[in-house]
Amino acid sequence: MKTIKKKIISTKSPKEGDKKAFESIEKQILLKPNSLIGLAVGKTTDGLHELISKDCQKKPNKWKKVKLFQIDENL
Repeated sequence: MKTIKKKIISTKSPKEGDKKAFESIEKQILLKPNSLIGLAVGKTTDGLHELISKDCQKKPNKWKKVKLFQIDENL
């Protein structure tokens, strides 16, 4: 079984947090272009979703094999 390392990152602002999260997602896509990535939903992650959306429009080939799904804590 593969061990997954987790890392907690603290930022000074939500915008900076969105950018750090986006950078982590980009690194994952470079490592594994066909990644399956779960994203939280809600207002807290709106900035991250906007960054992903803009990048998808600018670089569609980068996201071609990536699969995203929504995580909702109310399941």
